[in-house]
Amino acid sequence: MRKYIQFLKKRNILIFYQGTRSFNLKKIKAGPGYVIANAESDLTVIPVYHEGITRIFSRGGPRTKGLWRWLPRSLFRKTVVSFGPPIEYSDLREIEDPKEKIAAINQRIIENIEKLQVAPPE
Repeated sequence: MRKYIQFLKKRNILIFYQGTRSFNLKKIKAGPGYVIANAESDLTVIPVYHEGITRIFSRGGPRTKGLWRWLPRSLFRKTVVSFGPPIEYSDLREIEDPKEKIAAINQRIIENIEKLQVAPPE
């Protein structure tokens, strides 16, 4: 995480919140809260939610044989990506306890991502 703080000085960083293809936002323990809480200036955080990525990038699925292995996995599969408005978290900077501040920032980010959820594509 300290490396990310160095990147912040360039004012442009992308953090894939789940860290991997996660199916449940509630299981996320860490997150960018540490980076945001330790940043020297306010950062703009834009929440992004994706639905259907697991249909394209499946985990440990069976290997496809024959001609099917040459077709893109995204063929006949839909993916939805939703972008939300920037998250306001300046009020959370007033929290004194670092662990509590990080948890509050992470919770605000998760709440904003969950607001973007849509019905899964058919």
